Amino acid sequence: MPLSLGFFGQTTVLGPLVNLVAIPWISLVVVPLAILGCLFSGIPVIAEGFWQGSAILMQVLWTLLQWIGQLSWSSRILPESGLAAIIVGLAGACLLLMPRQVPGYRLGALLMLPMLFPKMDVLPEGQLQVAMMDVGQGTAVLVRTKRHALLYDTGAGVPGGFSRGQSTVLPALHALGIERLHTAVISHGDNDHAGGLVAVREGIAVDRIQAPLGALPAEVPHAECIAGRHWQWDGVHFVYIWPIDRHSGDDNDRSCVLLVRGGGRSLLLTGDISAAAETQLLTHYGELLRSEVVLVPHHGSAGSSSEAFIAAVKPQVALISSGFQNRFRHPRPVVLERYRNAGAQTVNTVDSGWAELTGTPDGWVWSRQARHDDRRYWLRNAQEASVKGY
Repeated sequence: MPLSLGFFGQTTVLGPLVNLVAIPWISLVVVPLAILGCLFSGIPVIAEGFWQGSAILMQVLWTLLQWIGQLSWSSRILPESGLAAIIVGLAGACLLLMPRQVPGYRLGALLMLPMLFPKMDVLPEGQLQVAMMDVGQGTAVLVRTKRHALLYDTGAGVPGGFSRGQSTVLPALHALGIERLHTAVISHGDNDHAGGLVAVREGIAVDRIQAPLGALPAEVPHAECIAGRHWQWDGVHFVYIWPIDRHSGDDNDRSCVLLVRGGGRSLLLTGDISAAAETQLLTHYGELLRSEVVLVPHHGSAGSSSEAFIAAVKPQVALISSGFQNRFRHPRPVVLERYRNAGAQTVNTVDSGWAELTGTPDGWVWSRQARHDDRRYWLRNAQEASVKGY
């Protein structure tokens, strides 16, 4: 169980009972028949009979395991534990497996408690946290307050195939101990923003979905995002400032633009708006657009992030969600230069992986940049070698 939680973030409730059946079944029935088939390999008719019998019995077991795996209560997903908790949990599991003659073997169960009930950080009232997930060429941003969670876009997904919602977003939410999304915002209908929604809805409770007009199929229950719609969670204010006209512009320029303010901190989520939409935002809001952290429009496309828009927003941090060597060549160098000339720190998921910022009374603090904080040892060695000139 400790290894299962450490590597996969979940453990099976029925594992011990299933093993009581599966291990003898394979050891005493399936494998002996396969070995008999090998012994009689000189007589093809007999060997084939043993092998077919072994295969049929293995298929029976596999069908049973698949049925058990589909039971909703057969496994338990738990928040991510630290390395220390996993090591202590492994020691506890080893102690539990000791013979009863070993004094204190039952104490192994106590050693597993930190892993089963990890300590979760709780934000203070009025503060917010933003995490840009690494979903390749797409967008998925998690915004959390003390008691609420909002997901802005879900990454790409193919019906019946690969989904960033399944492979990236859901594991991240489970690792953080998030059991419910209070709001999922789909900025617009492009697959790299909305494709993962199906998997997310299947894997976690979503209270409400908001999207622009026509961005989602009619069978997906959702409300429309429109400028002026606002709400408050735990002292943090959320307001849509775009689209103003639900019928103007193309799909990208009807993106839901969400402004978040709390505890003196500000965040602007922009979807895939172009410079044309940025100009209209400047006309309507001007300096009210000012935000310390901005999700760079359209992954850093050359058709967005105009100098006037950046000057009005005055970001300290520019978050860029893009794929490694993507065919669109996002983010464009000219866009990066604009943000850096404006004094903003640019952070790209290609370099940072998961990028998380926490708003505090003193400013934004980096909670995590996965590829920097959890850098693989071979990459660290390569970096040190390049610095030394090897």
